[in-house]
Amino acid sequence: MLAAIIRAVAPTCRELGIPIHISDNASTDDTPNVCRELSEQYEHVYFTRHEQECSIDENMVSALDGSSASYTWWSGDDDYISPSTLVVAQAWLERGSPDGILFPGASVPSGFVLTGDPVVEQLQRVGCNFEPTSFLRLASAAAVFAGRYYNIPIGTLIVPTARIKKANPGKYYGTHHAHSGAFYEMLSATDRDEGGVDVWVADAPGSVSLTPQDPDRKTWAHLKEDIARRALPEWLTRLPPTYDPYQAEAREFHRHIFRDILT
Repeated sequence: MLAAIIRAVAPTCRELGIPIHISDNASTDDTPNVCRELSEQYEHVYFTRHEQECSIDENMVSALDGSSASYTWWSGDDDYISPSTLVVAQAWLERGSPDGILFPGASVPSGFVLTGDPVVEQLQRVGCNFEPTSFLRLASAAAVFAGRYYNIPIGTLIVPTARIKKANPGKYYGTHHAHSGAFYEMLSATDRDEGGVDVWVADAPGSVSLTPQDPDRKTWAHLKEDIARRALPEWLTRLPPTYDPYQAEAREFHRHIFRDILT
């Protein structure tokens, strides 16, 4: 997936002057060789590797650390970002300086298997269309959270790089959502200091996860939205057994959200 995705977006990134930073989390397969080949083929693709496995949060943040760009689009190795959306997103950012751009999440249907055909053609065949043309502006951190963006998938968020670094994403290592924690910490600080935020929510997905959703796979990050919406004060003490490995981290992360944003 990684090689197919990078090769699909790299030409557009080169045209737009967008660097790509790959952080390899001590992969034991052929990933390091693939990444080296990509960085040799494309001068704007940069590759770093952890020799010892770290958490998904640490790996994601290490990719951010390598970026000096004004904005960063976090993405997983199975998240295909549409080249046309890159063009749209850059045009948007040339018009303003938002506190972040959020895209609706999207994933391929069950049974999808990536082949050697161009990725965009495969996605079109299964009905995955993602061409954002406009955005809604949200003016408070609470409005962003209330808009069901408290569980932000990797691949659906563009953030101001320096400000996210300053928000200390390392504070949320172990939650699987260091990006969400740092994003909301930045928003809550902006709310306090400037009396509001400016978050842009796109009208269509900008990327799609090439991993089919498995309805039986549950971690704390996949809590049903209606539960979180209706029972915000209660769910911290009523997480189901399938969330056991992440209860402590989930509680810490969401206590921050409730304390700084919702109260």
